[in-house]
Amino acid sequence: MRWFPTTSLVLLAACGITPVQGIDHSAPSGDDVDAVQVPADEVTDELTTAADAITAAAAPTETDTVFQDAPSVVPGEWVVRMKAGAQVDDIRGALDDLGAADIASVVTRDTYRFHSEAAAETVGQLVDQDAVAWVEPVITMMPLSVTVNDPNLADQWHIPHLRVDEAWAWNMGAGATVAVVDTGVTDMDELDVDGDRWDGIENLLPQHSYVDLAPVPLNSQYQVELIGDDVGHGTHIASTIAQRTDNGLSGAGIAPDAAILPIRALGQYGGTSTDVADAIRYAADNGADVINLSLGSPLYSEIIADACQYAFDAGVVLIAATGNDGGSYVHYPAALDTTLAVGAAGPDQQVADYSSRGEAVDVVAPGGVFYDYDRNGYFDGILAETWQVWSGVDGYEDGVYIGPYFFHGTSMATATVSGVAALLVAEGATNQEVMDLLTTTAVDMGSPGWDMESGFGIVDAAAALEAFAGPAPEPEPEAPRTAEELTAADLLITEFMADPTWCSGDSCEWFEVENTSGTEIDLAGLVVRDAGGAEGTIDASVVLAPGQLAVIGRGSAAGWDQPDVTPAAFYGTRVTLNNGGDSLVLANGAGDLASATWSDSAAGMSWMLDGSDWVTATDTHALPTSGEWATPGVR
Repeated sequence: MRWFPTTSLVLLAACGITPVQGIDHSAPSGDDVDAVQVPADEVTDELTTAADAITAAAAPTETDTVFQDAPSVVPGEWVVRMKAGAQVDDIRGALDDLGAADIASVVTRDTYRFHSEAAAETVGQLVDQDAVAWVEPVITMMPLSVTVNDPNLADQWHIPHLRVDEAWAWNMGAGATVAVVDTGVTDMDELDVDGDRWDGIENLLPQHSYVDLAPVPLNSQYQVELIGDDVGHGTHIASTIAQRTDNGLSGAGIAPDAAILPIRALGQYGGTSTDVADAIRYAADNGADVINLSLGSPLYSEIIADACQYAFDAGVVLIAATGNDGGSYVHYPAALDTTLAVGAAGPDQQVADYSSRGEAVDVVAPGGVFYDYDRNGYFDGILAETWQVWSGVDGYEDGVYIGPYFFHGTSMATATVSGVAALLVAEGATNQEVMDLLTTTAVDMGSPGWDMESGFGIVDAAAALEAFAGPAPEPEPEAPRTAEELTAADLLITEFMADPTWCSGDSCEWFEVENTSGTEIDLAGLVVRDAGGAEGTIDASVVLAPGQLAVIGRGSAAGWDQPDVTPAAFYGTRVTLNNGGDSLVLANGAGDLASATWSDSAAGMSWMLDGSDWVTATDTHALPTSGEWATPGVR
């Protein structure tokens, strides 16, 4: 369905609506609540839900975008840069001394990669060669773009088309306020539904209304009353801009940290130019940095032009929809010089057939189409949370269903650009800078240069952020989780040495532990306990990356006399791993985290975890000096 303005005084939201379920008419899953049917004189705000409104793709694995020191180094791989005029043969002897293998040039001039098992300090001595400019280890670089874990992100094709996922490396909209002048916004957090299944909007400000809410007809007999929005259009717009992100639910907003100022100026039958003009001025006077205008009329309105000029002069960015009639003129207020006029493109990155053309078109952005472009079973609109009335749909009770819906139109395209504008504002750009950045960094499409169909091209969020703020900043490293934050799934004891007889007393006891979590952890302060209940604590910071091992020794560094084992930290002398039956427990204030228990041991022999079984190390793993059989620091 596409909506068009019917008179010059009525401004209607510019979009087409396609519920996700519009293709798949199989019934919702069993946990869906039956539709609530209420007589017209007993309206209710209770909504029915469809938890499986969309068949979600498997959620992407959350990727850590922080550079890790140890895991970022490729073991044994090095790069050496020769000085101008020098050849790699000039250091062939030094490379042979390092046991260098697989020496190969790389794209960078006078630079070579090689493999060496020599110690880092030894390889580093290459810089003492007159022919060498520098030498460094090969580093594994993690992506700088933000990877989020929203299960419906795979169906939000507009996110990568706008390069929003890359733009998040700069910010996610914190500090920016976007006013949505529309049909209002339903606060998903206030809906009386079972479970926490919907994203909602984190920073949703109180709504200001110029149009009263009206009951929504359900069928010829029943109606329901909704919260904040009696059409669903404004809710979809707001969700597209700032739906919660990276929380394992639903989809992603473009600027999820931005605040949304909902202003209801449209109702079920549109709105008036006076209400819209008042809404624009209200937004400008109440902290809006960006005003989203997914509405329009083919006729010029002075009151709206004045309001837009007022807001622009106040420093507000105004983003407006060009219209959905596919004609050769741009609707107002998008046709005004004070607004950025946004047309719609489809998933094929071509201007949508419904998108209005004209001399006022500035840019295009993803607005969706009313067909299944990628053959995945869904119409390829813009996916965001809202609600819709379902009545007379085979296989479903009449009712109001909330969740992710595909809408299409220049309304949706406008919302995506408002989200990008919020990212630029959060970075410090002024309204004129935002408009200039969005047009000058747009990716040209259609005829070379500006044209009436696509304006300056399709918006490129990452390019706009980089043009304003420079290269994307490196993410702030996340602090390792402390010992008190660890759980039983985070640690695994993989080896221990109990009472080696060649040492004085039992001073050379040690154990090996592995970080089995997905994040960095710090073992400092972790409690070590033996079978008799004696306890010690790990005395120094030991930061482990996921999968990394550490050896922790008994006593202290000053008293350690095992030359073949170098513990990363120590746990004191109270804990003793005796022969003939004992146990080792790692714990924090919340309880035991990892343990090993044994009933038999040979002095001077270590126990290793082989799968789920503890076995003694073999003589093939004998330590060179003492003869103890062990593999400390090796899994």
